[in-house]
Amino acid sequence: MSPTSRLPARGNVSAETNAWIPRIPKAVILSLCLLILVWLWAAFVRGEERLPTFTKWVLVAGAVGILIAVSWALLYFLGRNVTSAPELRGTVLGFGFCGFLLLGVFLPEYLLGSPPSLFKSASLFGFALLLYIGLVLAAHRLAIAPTASSYFPMAPGKLLFLGCSVYFFLTSWLAIAKLRAFGYVGQDIAYFTQCLYTTLHGHLFYSNMYHDLLYGKPVTSDFAGHNQLVLFVFLPFYSLYKSAATLLIVRNFFVVLCSWPVYLISRRIVSPLVSNITAFAFLLIPAVLYQNLYDFAPLSLAGFPLLFAFYFYLEGNFKFFVIALLLAQIVREDLVIAVFGLGLLALWQRRDLRWVAFPCSLAIGWALLSWKIIFPHFLQGASSVVASCFAYLGHTPGQMIHSMFRHPDVVLSHSNLVYIKQLINSFGGFLFLFSPACLISTPYILINLLGQGGGCNTAMIYRHYSLIPTVLLFASFLLSLGMLGSLMQQRGKSPDVIQTALIMFVFAAAASSTLFVTGRPQFEDLRSSPWHAEAKQVANFLPEDASVAVPRYMLPSVANRSGLYLSLRLLEYHHPDAQYIVLDKDWDRAAATDQWKQNYYKLWSLLDHDSRYSVVYNTSNYIIFKLCDGCATDLPHLEPILDMHE
Repeated sequence: MSPTSRLPARGNVSAETNAWIPRIPKAVILSLCLLILVWLWAAFVRGEERLPTFTKWVLVAGAVGILIAVSWALLYFLGRNVTSAPELRGTVLGFGFCGFLLLGVFLPEYLLGSPPSLFKSASLFGFALLLYIGLVLAAHRLAIAPTASSYFPMAPGKLLFLGCSVYFFLTSWLAIAKLRAFGYVGQDIAYFTQCLYTTLHGHLFYSNMYHDLLYGKPVTSDFAGHNQLVLFVFLPFYSLYKSAATLLIVRNFFVVLCSWPVYLISRRIVSPLVSNITAFAFLLIPAVLYQNLYDFAPLSLAGFPLLFAFYFYLEGNFKFFVIALLLAQIVREDLVIAVFGLGLLALWQRRDLRWVAFPCSLAIGWALLSWKIIFPHFLQGASSVVASCFAYLGHTPGQMIHSMFRHPDVVLSHSNLVYIKQLINSFGGFLFLFSPACLISTPYILINLLGQGGGCNTAMIYRHYSLIPTVLLFASFLLSLGMLGSLMQQRGKSPDVIQTALIMFVFAAAASSTLFVTGRPQFEDLRSSPWHAEAKQVANFLPEDASVAVPRYMLPSVANRSGLYLSLRLLEYHHPDAQYIVLDKDWDRAAATDQWKQNYYKLWSLLDHDSRYSVVYNTSNYIIFKLCDGCATDLPHLEPILDMHE
């Protein structure tokens, strides 16, 4: 059945309607009303010590009053429509109340910790109210109109293009604004910028900023840590404009392109207009949205080919399925799990042998190529920093499994539980569970949880590590919608209303989830400060051909060079050879933990007393030391802290 076709009316809707709407029992509606009251108490009364008691209850009464007024307005609207039978009005209004389940998704955040801000609470209530209205109007329209999109003034394709264009330009503007405001305090964007610079100058993806710090001379390429051939995609763009901003814009472009396969998959299930909502819901999920704004990583490009792999799998187009898998695999070596998982999914669904054999063979072959050939070759006997994230569990798989069972708190720590909750909030906590495809995400989630215990900050909803499990969960959600539709059709009921409602729910949950994980730190990264002007002046002061050591926030501005060091950890490098060393006199701007503070001031003291270094710039904010021409660096070496993603 095509996504826009309709089945004959069933159940409690009059014969002239075109879609089946479930009648919500009164007991369920009363339970939802109780949920609303509990949430209002938790949001506006519990823990709100800033407000007088009278004000708290005024907020609760006001929210209840708004809800009652909206309900009467909807009843009036439905009553004026001559095509709406009385039983349809009651059914539609009751069905719309399910939108307030959105409050239940975030109720644990209110009951188990400090309540979110009043702004977030008011926004969440507004989202739930809009979802309530949207479900009522959508169900009513689907019940009385032959198509859901007949009344929309813009073609779905144009709407998708317009929305994605706005999304791309807005997120890219924010990313560039963050770059100009020195908001990228992580080193990854500078690392990859230098990798591209050195590749154009004859050294394949080399960055002394990380490699000399974490490994030493034997390691001369990013291939020692990851097999991510996708870096070659960035080279032609970087060659045209050699800036860290280029990496951000290209990445954001590929992130927004994910809406295309999401739309195509959704189009197999629902109408074009609702498919647009699905695509926008995906882009609003915090793990997806923050790919555009957080520090750079090539893994952010994985969503586009992976989603197309699902689409061509559903379409039965094996040729393009193979191409999509190959494109996904070159993004990074750990995509072998997803590729292998698609082979197992084909086996579960009893596809032809080729659908099973190719993904499994590709995954196994790529894993052997990566871990048995590429990594040993480029590591040159050094220990992998990536593996160090899990070294605390043991040195063998058996030891790691034993440690996990012996110390379950490593996996189920508070921060990890919060991460899991943030990961599934956008899906109502369970809407992805009805397809076995969700199991493919399990290894990625477990890896992120275990890596967090090793100090690698993998269990953060903002970071690139969260993209792959989110993509897999979203694909599983769409497959679950398709399975639900098939099941309802077998029972002689049209799934349009239910599928549309679930997509609208996920859209609201995604927007709410992003709201809840966004706070002052994200806005602080965009704010201009008085010292920014001098920081730019300092970056421009450094000669383009000189090796430099700078504060971490300044790294992206000076990454186009062969010698790049982090002044915060300069004493930990194996072979530091910085001609210019920039020190920020305000430690708080380092955005680092105090474990490096002592070494930082030790470096400052050494430079002050070393005759080979002269001060060439000195203000209340910065001091720049220059190594004398022809002089050799003889700074003491401290063992590096193996924390690539501090």
